[in-house]
Amino acid sequence: MSVFDEVFSGTASEERIYRIGKEMNIVSFGTCALKCGTTGSPFFVNTGRFSTGEAQGLLGELIASYLVKSGIEFDLVYGIPYKAISLASMTASKYFDKTGKNVYYAYHRKEVKDHGEEGDLVLAFDKINPGAKAVMIDDMFTTGTSLIDGLGKIAGLGINVEHVIVIFNRYKIEESNNVEKIINIFKKNETIFKEKGIKIHVMLDLSKLLELIKS
Repeated sequence: MSVFDEVFSGTASEERIYRIGKEMNIVSFGTCALKCGTTGSPFFVNTGRFSTGEAQGLLGELIASYLVKSGIEFDLVYGIPYKAISLASMTASKYFDKTGKNVYYAYHRKEVKDHGEEGDLVLAFDKINPGAKAVMIDDMFTTGTSLIDGLGKIAGLGINVEHVIVIFNRYKIEESNNVEKIINIFKKNETIFKEKGIKIHVMLDLSKLLELIKS
């Protein structure tokens, strides 16, 4: 059984996000390097260019609406740094608007802070109890390594993660193109996701965005 759950349905909000992606030039074409070590990728998606209030609001609304509709129960939204931190914040805000329930948002730093609250986790530790449920958010799924890193950061806190939200699934495209390195890394990570019972919900269709930009 696949760990992926594609939830996009062609709504007006989704179509507007695709249009913003084209307007903001979030995709660059050429010979691009990816975090996983692949150097010959023909395109790169920079979701950091979803940098307007409208774009962030639509993405937060998209995720929050899905969480309400799906009935997923959670206490915490965890954003994978750096581009999903704002998504976690916006999702928590939009979710409160829809339900009146205050959920927390958290993230980790890629570097350890040695002053103030110190450490690499930004989290209301005194409000999150063992057994709390978290939804993890990332902007792009390629191999899942960033998610595995995030799971490792909170492993000792007793926080349970069963659901992951990603905006785009790049792996699906790389798999169809038989990119061996990406496939091999994903297969290792997929085993962990399945062992933990984690489902990865994909909000938008990356192939559709690419087709729109090329048109």
